[in-house]
Amino acid sequence: MTDWFKNNASIVWSWAALIAASAIVFAISRGTQFAQFGIGLLTAALALLVAMALFEVIWQAAMRRLASAEDKPAAESPPKHRRRGQ
Repeated sequence: MTDWFKNNASIVWSWAALIAASAIVFAISRGTQFAQFGIGLLTAALALLVAMALFEVIWQAAMRRLASAEDKPAAESPPKHRRRGQ
């Protein structure tokens, strides 16, 4: 996981900046006519973060599973003279 953070540090910092900006807008807009905008922006940023993190976890698990399946040798079929019914 540490390698993943090293390779994607700019993405992590971008998400942190987006959520920080959303939190600032939310805090500033409390009690004003833009309060719903602040709530929506913060909720959307967090929901998108969770959805993309979940997708990334599923994607990484699928890639590991496919990689491990490719590493296993394929089962050989028995020679024709040993097959049943022939």
